[in-house]
Amino acid sequence: MTTPIAILLSGRGSNFLALNAAIERGELAARIAVVVSNVPGAPGLTRADELGLDAVAIPHALEPSRDAHETKVIAAIEASGAEWVCLAGYMPLLSSQTVGRFRERTLHIHPTLL
Repeated sequence: MTTPIAILLSGRGSNFLALNAAIERGELAARIAVVVSNVPGAPGLTRADELGLDAVAIPHALEPSRDAHETKVIAAIEASGAEWVCLAGYMPLLSSQTVGRFRERTLHIHPTLL
């Protein structure tokens, strides 16, 4: 059984690609349900498209508030059926609204502490 995951990224997507490769090698019992970026032109979104994955840009700069942006991110994650959220270089800070929604189902793999 594979676990559906949502990948959140802001840039190149190197961590996302490493996760995808691990899935393809059978090292991770998961499937990528959606790739979400706050940056419309993020190279990681382009790679997700090239791999045939569901990829969506939700630019935070166009939203009136953090809550408005995160509401759209949450909706995209839930619409995908993802059970886990992987922060793979996602640069915006997430509020308790999002963290609480995916409590104990969020993994932050980017090497920086935000």
